[in-house]
Amino acid sequence: MVRRLFWASLYATIGLSLSLPHPCWAQSDDDESDEQSDSALDDSVEPTGRTDQREGDEAAEASEGSMDEAAAAAANLESEGEDEQFLSAVELTDEQLDQRIKTLDVYLEDLKRPTRTYFFGWVAIQTALVTGQSLYAAQADKASVRTNYIVGASVSGASLLRLLFTSFPGRYASRRYRQMPTDTRAQKELKLAAGENWLTSQAKSDALGISWTTHVAGAVVAAGSGIALAAAYEHNLRDGVTRTLLTLFVSELQIHTRPTRAMRFAKNYSNSPNSPQLTLAPMADRYAQGLSLVGRF
Repeated sequence: MVRRLFWASLYATIGLSLSLPHPCWAQSDDDESDEQSDSALDDSVEPTGRTDQREGDEAAEASEGSMDEAAAAAANLESEGEDEQFLSAVELTDEQLDQRIKTLDVYLEDLKRPTRTYFFGWVAIQTALVTGQSLYAAQADKASVRTNYIVGASVSGASLLRLLFTSFPGRYASRRYRQMPTDTRAQKELKLAAGENWLTSQAKSDALGISWTTHVAGAVVAAGSGIALAAAYEHNLRDGVTRTLLTLFVSELQIHTRPTRAMRFAKNYSNSPNSPQLTLAPMADRYAQGLSLVGRF
């Protein structure tokens, strides 16, 4: 009993000593508050000329940072691929820069509706397939039928995840593009670089979505699911073939309904009058007839 009272009193003493403010800590806090007050007083009496100069230096640094960011974005865009022969924004005149910004605004706005329709439409379809086949699998009494629906739900779920993790910048690019300011040359260059990046990213995503590799991947998944289902149970060949054909049909339908407008827009944009081009044109005058080589830079 005495030992317990001793330890209880010791713990109480230690806790009380820790809860009370130590003189050294209190002095340190007072010193810090005094130093902060002196610093605030010094800042309040800072000469007006020095304040204006500092604000001017900060504005100049911010402007230079915007210029560097825009140039870096344009350089990054030019190095992304060899197919897009875009002129750097710093090589364009103010008139050409404004014209390209307007052209990108039209292209990105036209991409928004078909891209959103495709994306949200197929998200809804794949979600319905996953939900429906999962419910049928839960209610099925026969093991082979249950496995068939489980395989179908798994394939649809994988397709849904792939769709959700695929880049579709055309869904939101127009809204973000129009929110970017164009008050200065640096802001215009940054907006142009962002618009070109969104356009080419959507074009590359669509090109991959309809490429032969996507067709092959869909066929492999369809064949694999059908073979696995047919080999899992005896006398289940018909279900395996049916699963293969259904999976292949949905895969090909998703590929062929994908919009390719961004690919056409990117090609038209790269062949715009402001891009360097060499073309042959007929020539006919009083002294000579033939072809002439016309260059636009």
